[in-house]
Amino acid sequence: MSKQLENLIDKFGAEGLKIMIDQKVVEKADRHRLATILDSHESAEQWFVDFCKGHGLTVNNVYDQRVEQQDPEYNKYGKSCLKIADWNDRGPYVYLWLNADSEPHFELGNSIYDMWSYQGYQDLVDKINQIIAKKTG
Repeated sequence: MSKQLENLIDKFGAEGLKIMIDQKVVEKADRHRLATILDSHESAEQWFVDFCKGHGLTVNNVYDQRVEQQDPEYNKYGKSCLKIADWNDRGPYVYLWLNADSEPHFELGNSIYDMWSYQGYQDLVDKINQIIAKKTG
């Protein structure tokens, strides 16, 4: 057995070390699941639509694409942002940005001054569920 492994076992114990490794495996799978969803604009949009549908909600595009496409900058940025339909813009929100010039990503929070970060798939889902509860409860 290597000296490093012996030192880790001495420090954390065999069971403690096993728990830490199991946690890292779960975290890695969680990050991979989110990365798979955000792999493309299509997969991110499909996941968000399905997630909202599962909660009895629908989504719509924040930007009027007919107007956006007339803008000469559209092809450069291709603004597209999905949000949960029929929610006013006050209070908690969830946006899925699908701009042509960037990777798909979620923006969520109480306001632009109080945005929330998320770490992995389960954290994202938990925070979206918190927002849904605040908006519908």
